[in-house]
Amino acid sequence: MGKGRKTVDVEFLKTFINSSLQHTADGDVGYRQGLIVVMDTVLHKTGNYQGYGYLTEEDMELTNHEIPGIRLKKGTKDKWENTDKTRVKYF
Repeated sequence: MGKGRKTVDVEFLKTFINSSLQHTADGDVGYRQGLIVVMDTVLHKTGNYQGYGYLTEEDMELTNHEIPGIRLKKGTKDKWENTDKTRVKYF
């Protein structure tokens, strides 16, 4: 069998992983950590890394009120209290 070179559409992968990081259940932290490692590696290796941002309460309210990556609502005393650092979105 020949070894053919396969390519992956980086934008498709980023869209898929961003959606998974936003929409998976709160208990799936390990899964999201794995996705983050893959995404960081692919983006850096292909020269496409442009950073990431933490998902806010507003971002998470589009789903099922999961724990956000950062709390930015008015009146929030500690923006990192009860947050999930795996709730990110890649740019």
